[in-house]
Amino acid sequence: MGVHILLSGFLRSFVIPNMQDMMRQVQDGEFDFVLVKPVDALLLVSIRRVQVWQLVDVIVGVVVIVWAVIGMEQTMRWWQPLTFIVLLACGGIILYCLWVLITTTAFKWVRVEEITQLMEGVYQTGRWPVAIYPSWLRYSLTFVIPLAFAITIPASALANRITPGVVALALVVTAIVAVATRAAWRYGLRWYSGASA
Repeated sequence: MGVHILLSGFLRSFVIPNMQDMMRQVQDGEFDFVLVKPVDALLLVSIRRVQVWQLVDVIVGVVVIVWAVIGMEQTMRWWQPLTFIVLLACGGIILYCLWVLITTTAFKWVRVEEITQLMEGVYQTGRWPVAIYPSWLRYSLTFVIPLAFAITIPASALANRITPGVVALALVVTAIVAVATRAAWRYGLRWYSGASA
């Protein structure tokens, strides 16, 4: 639950406001101003806006995680917090990439607000470990929409319930999702016709 709250705060502070702005700019034709700047458009779109007050969720998530770690009956080994931080960073990257992938569809279909609401609903399934879901949904939440790699696996690292193979797989999945997102972004830009079209 703590990881879910923390990552939710990250999304609402840094990712979602910027992606919503980008969708609005595409719809209004203002995205041209982003493309003419001499910096990477995806980087510029991703860092323009921060909702600082949403960082409260990040703090609450950290408090819940610390509370859970204190309440654990087993002793924590030195590599568990380190693995947790690495996997949490991977989870943040995966969730950011998923939002970019969804937002990129705005280049073709312009109005995609309903898809973003669907993504927010799907994200709520990550509130619980994927092991509680039926096998078809567990598979979908692991490999189709990799919420397991974003939320469940980092939490499992703190509880020492993962193997080095799972950590390696999480790193590989993160890399694949990041590369696929960059390729989808470049492909999506081809569909953007601009305000002058």
